[in-house]
Amino acid sequence: MGGNGPVGQGADQWHGRMRLDGEPEVFGVGMDAQTRCRHYHQAVDIIAIKHYCCARYYPCHHCHEELADHPVMVWPGRLFDEPAVLCGICRCELGIGQYLGTDRCPRCDARFNPGCKLHRGLYFSTAGSGDPEG
Repeated sequence: MGGNGPVGQGADQWHGRMRLDGEPEVFGVGMDAQTRCRHYHQAVDIIAIKHYCCARYYPCHHCHEELADHPVMVWPGRLFDEPAVLCGICRCELGIGQYLGTDRCPRCDARFNPGCKLHRGLYFSTAGSGDPEG
């Protein structure tokens, strides 16, 4: 995978990060405690996506673009069982395939924004995305 650790100069350069004891860190811009960010902040905008390129959770592709020092790489289809989607309500980590197959968190039943899946090609391999590992 493209991320055995964070990419960049170190944690101090990242703004808006959040760490709750024992839980994954989420890096975002103007982020609240449930992973809503400056770009997406409706009540149902409660997921963060671990980016394949750096293994860091971001609320959205815009936050990654603003905070990371590298381009996005999408998750190859062969890794869709990997936990890469975080519920901002209960901090449950979902596999990509599991997330794509539901509209709610399996642990706390919080509703996910259905519009997020319209951007799936920005995060996950899709047919025709050009991902050779699909």
